[in-house]
Amino acid sequence: MNITVPEIQSQWNRFAATPLCNLLIQEATRVSLPPGFVAAIASRETNLINELGDGNHGVGLIQIDVRYHPIALYARDNGLWQSEPGPLIAFGCDFLNQNLYRAKMTFPGLTLSQYLKFTASAYNAGFGGASEGHADGNSDLHTTGGDYGADVMDRYVIFAGLVAMHIMNHPGCDVPGPVLKYPGF
Repeated sequence: MNITVPEIQSQWNRFAATPLCNLLIQEATRVSLPPGFVAAIASRETNLINELGDGNHGVGLIQIDVRYHPIALYARDNGLWQSEPGPLIAFGCDFLNQNLYRAKMTFPGLTLSQYLKFTASAYNAGFGGASEGHADGNSDLHTTGGDYGADVMDRYVIFAGLVAMHIMNHPGCDVPGPVLKYPGF
């Protein structure tokens, strides 16, 4: 893992005090993804900070790329990634869920952990890159650092417990609301 447990706990403590925390939990729950998994992606992407990254190509908490996703370009150019980050989180969760579904259809017989690792790899390297890696024995082969999915899964183990405690201490925070969208998206 590329981060220590105390660093993850520090990220979470800062993040849990923001409205984005419940929003991430609600959106992950809406698409039936483990909220700790989405938090692990956000941790790998931004240290759980809503920001512009990757030379202003990555937008928001989970770094939606403006070069491939018009919603991210719209949010970046209109400042909505700061004032209304919910639709980007919703889009990211939908995108992760689509990759998970596609992985299940393409590679039947894997375990849930293997599917989630593949989904994380695909989030970073694209579905094709993760598939090529999977064919060669490791879906991370073409990811940043060659360990993106494995690192996310290591983080997920810790975030799963942190999210569970948050939900226990904040009843109802995991109840999804209406789907969050920007006009035209």
